[in-house]
Amino acid sequence: MSNKKTTPCQVFVGNIDFGATQEDLIRELGKVGKVLSFRFVIDKNGKSKGYGFAEYENATIANLAVRTLDISFNGRPVKINYAENDMKVASKINSVVLEDVLKNMDETNLYDCLKYLKQICINDTAEIKKLMKNEQFSNFLISALYKLNLLNEDNLCELIARGIGFTGTKEELRTYLERLQDDDIDELDETIKEKVLLMKGLLMNKISR
Repeated sequence: MSNKKTTPCQVFVGNIDFGATQEDLIRELGKVGKVLSFRFVIDKNGKSKGYGFAEYENATIANLAVRTLDISFNGRPVKINYAENDMKVASKINSVVLEDVLKNMDETNLYDCLKYLKQICINDTAEIKKLMKNEQFSNFLISALYKLNLLNEDNLCELIARGIGFTGTKEELRTYLERLQDDDIDELDETIKEKVLLMKGLLMNKISR
C-alpha cells in the first residue's frame, strides 16, 4: 500500500449569497469529495464579502469541483474557479472553460480578484512572478482586465501579437484570428494554442464586456 501523501488544493468560491453559512458551503462543495475547510473573505466590519476559499483533499477533487459543481443559494449561482496559489492544477483547463468562467463572473467578483492580486504584488513579489509564468493564470488576468475595460483593444492586440510571435498591424491580427479554422488551431504549438483560442474569443466579442 502506498504511503504517498496528497497535497490539499484550494478553489475560489464567489458570488455567494449573503444568507449562506460556512456549513452550507461545506455541505454543497463536499458533493464531489471531502472539503477540509472553507473560509469567507470578510470586510473590516467582519461581514462576508460574498466570496471565499475552499480547501479540498487533493487537486483531483478540486478539479472536479471546478468543472462539475452547480451550486446556488436563494437563486444566486455560486461561481467556482481555481485559487491563484493553486493554479498549477489548472494546467488541463481549456479556453472554453475559462471563457465560461469569465462570462459568469460579475464586475464585483473580478475587481475583488484584482484587489487580491494587488495585495500579492505588494506582499509577495516572488509569488506573483511565479503566477505570471502560468499560461492559464496570465490568460485569465488579461481577459479580466479587458472585460473591465482596464485594457483597451490596442493593448490586447499588442499582448496577443507578442505572445504568439505575430508581426503585423492590429487589423492584420484580427483578420488572421477571424480566418483561423479549427484544423489550423489544432496544428498550433501547444504553448500558444489556448492563448489564440481565448484571445480570438475576446476580439470576436464572445465574452461580453
